[in-house]
Amino acid sequence: MCQQVAVSPLVSPPGLFLCSGVCLGAGIEASHINLSASTAHMVTLYQRTVVEYLHRHTPPHDHALGHALGHALDHAVDHALGHALDHALGHALDHALDHALDHALGHALDHALGHALDRAVDHALGHALDHALGHALGHALDHALDHALGHALDHALDHALDHALGHALDHALDHTLDHALDQALDHALDHALDHALDHALDHALDHALGYHAYLAQEKLLLQAQEKLLLQALEKHSVSPGPPGHSGVG
Repeated sequence: MCQQVAVSPLVSPPGLFLCSGVCLGAGIEASHINLSASTAHMVTLYQRTVVEYLHRHTPPHDHALGHALGHALDHAVDHALGHALDHALGHALDHALDHALDHALGHALDHALGHALDRAVDHALGHALDHALGHALGHALDHALDHALGHALDHALDHALDHALGHALDHALDHTLDHALDQALDHALDHALDHALDHALDHALDHALGYHAYLAQEKLLLQAQEKLLLQALEKHSVSPGPPGHSGVG
């Protein structure tokens, strides 16, 4: 960057154009005074040019005036150059500081924004991950609890049904055994009674029939004896009389 300030030639020789400037990082054309060199060299060069011009164009009786004028010009040039340098340096410093501040602030803002964005993204991601993990864990716990409760209910129902069926079977078996025993006893008693009655009847019949046969046999025997007696009486011509009568007169 190069800034040039033209100085009005008060007593400048024809064609001489003085300029002052500040150049940062670059040189100036050869026809101008290079202010990037030392200030003493520039002042000396300008004084030499002014003095030579005054000696050439000033009459001898005006030598003192020219000397005074040269001294004044030197002082003015020194003051102007110093002021120009101060102004240029101040402007350059201001510009550099502004640029540096802008660059620094821009870099700082970029860095701060980048850091803030990174932190925000990290925080957002962390929060999102926490929320997602919390939601996932909650969903997993709900699913696990539902599954566990469903499994527990199924197991409990199965166990309850098994227990109820076992109890019912035990009760049914007990009741069935009791009923079966009662029925068996009833059947056995009925069978025993039937058998006893049959046996008793058979025995009674047998006994009755035997007694009847005995009586019939005794009757037949008596009839046979009576028949033999009658035959014997007829053989001896003895008529049988009424009972208690012997038949003899």
